[in-house]
Amino acid sequence: MRNRNVVVMRVCLLTAFHASWTKQEVSILRELGHVVHLLYPGEYISERVYNIPVVGSICAHAKLFLMNMRVLLSSDLIYCWFVFPSGVFAMIFGKLFRKPVILTAIGSDVALVPSIQYGAPSKSYYRSLISWALNNATMVMAISRDVAFWAERWGGRDINVVYEGIDTQKFRPLEIDESEEDHVLLTVSVLDELNVKRKDFESLLFSFPQVLSAFPSAKLVIVGRKGEGYRILRHTVRKLKIENNVIFKGSVSDCELIELHNKCDIFVLPSLHEGFPTVCAEAQACGKAVISTDVSSIPEVIVDHETGLLVRPRDPRALAAAINTLLSNSVLRKKMGEAGRKRVIGLFSKIVRKKKIHEALARVRKQSSFPRRQERISE
Repeated sequence: MRNRNVVVMRVCLLTAFHASWTKQEVSILRELGHVVHLLYPGEYISERVYNIPVVGSICAHAKLFLMNMRVLLSSDLIYCWFVFPSGVFAMIFGKLFRKPVILTAIGSDVALVPSIQYGAPSKSYYRSLISWALNNATMVMAISRDVAFWAERWGGRDINVVYEGIDTQKFRPLEIDESEEDHVLLTVSVLDELNVKRKDFESLLFSFPQVLSAFPSAKLVIVGRKGEGYRILRHTVRKLKIENNVIFKGSVSDCELIELHNKCDIFVLPSLHEGFPTVCAEAQACGKAVISTDVSSIPEVIVDHETGLLVRPRDPRALAAAINTLLSNSVLRKKMGEAGRKRVIGLFSKIVRKKKIHEALARVRKQSSFPRRQERISE
């Protein structure tokens, strides 16, 4: 063990949602030696105004800033996931107290896909706020080139593309006895109504009878918390009479999820839009071939006919044909899975993101004037 001196920053990490990527970002910042305070507006939402969209958000962020004023004033940097709404409030505070602000665009905060009711910019009166935040941030990062495109559309400049980071030590191939009888397809998503529409799981279900005609024992495993979308999918499953071949797992632990990735033959996500297809990258990290759609950021992660297959969106026949192609060729599946893991390690791993975040913070530190603190950390 040896020690080295690093410049420590006090970072307020503001995020609209608690999620796996929030925990990972805290982990990355702390591994880089910085002091991190995680701020989450959801903890400050009053039940009286919860269902009033604009009022609820204003009240939650106002209370968050008031309750954490000392921490915010002593911070060197406000680091915000989501340009809207949290990024707008972060920028207001940053302007008032001359704090540098990094905004990370993740997709729904800047993208606009009216056909699936996706994106904050769908409300025209939000667009000026999004543009103001993007124009005034010290730095804007995006989790994919597609998200960067949307951020630039609303006025962002010099967008830094820093892909989400997959923990390839956790998501990895395991020595697991795979079933020789059943062919297993896996997909993952929270099953609320909007998510089910955006992931287009109905097309996946409508493709499955064609898969079963070629592989009668095939199973489709759907992992994710059961919301209103679950009831919609259950109705479709009954209508198609495929109840014996579709398994709804509900929420599972990370260990269970990794095991399911390793047990499946193919990971399938027929999504209509993804800011970054995290679940696809996690499947690739586990050495699995992936079938998805050729939309938004997905082709940035999946290379067609190299790490998986890409099909047109909303096309159950094309989806079924792709599934049948890979189910009938285990050699090709293995080759694609190996190529996919190499791609994730090289471009989308936590290690790669950590390096990019370190470089981004160094640039912000040079641009901004705040005290340089030296602390000793173990290495």
